[in-house]
Amino acid sequence: MDQKRALLEHYLKNHDLSELQLESFNKFGELVLPKLIEEIKEIKIPITIPSLDEMKIVFKKVFIEKPKVYDIFIGKEVSFYPLEARMRKLTYQADVKVEAVFYIGDTIRDLNTVTIANLPIMVKSKYCNLYGLSEDELIRLGEDPTDKGGYFIINGNERVIIMQEDIASNRFFIEEENGVIKARYLSGQSVFRTPVEFELGKDGIIYITSGIIKRHL
Repeated sequence: MDQKRALLEHYLKNHDLSELQLESFNKFGELVLPKLIEEIKEIKIPITIPSLDEMKIVFKKVFIEKPKVYDIFIGKEVSFYPLEARMRKLTYQADVKVEAVFYIGDTIRDLNTVTIANLPIMVKSKYCNLYGLSEDELIRLGEDPTDKGGYFIINGNERVIIMQEDIASNRFFIEEENGVIKARYLSGQSVFRTPVEFELGKDGIIYITSGIIKRHL
């Protein structure tokens, strides 16, 4: 326990906790979201008429836009900033868009970019309009340049996701506690990760726990 505490203290001397939040959100946009779309891949449209070719929609590139809001005075969308979201009691969010290809048989009939979701954007993440701005630019926009970000703005209120410790994917972690050997494994082959725990009791029986199911060998 002393070693774990020393490691944590050393990390906090050189890093800010908001970095973990920002890195996690950026990873979601760069890796997790595209992987989720890749797993869905395509939607087949049911056809009840035998003479018609198969129709399907294939999802290609997915991306998160920067936050925008419609300005009624100039008649178009403009960049949307956290201060405005706070003052107007709005959610600081952006569109998630995907390139969708419509097929009839093997022929492409249509290619379009469609909005599939509205995603709250973490302040100071790479998808935020404040990302990469200088101190003077932040002050001009009414922001505190020392604000590290790492939170969301929902209906004008700042909200943060509480971090939770998790084990690395596709690795066995083994420990001994009161004479009982325990091992934990987390499958990372899919975005829907499945934790599995193994326990070798003093009676020599290996217990396996996965989700809410518990059984033994």
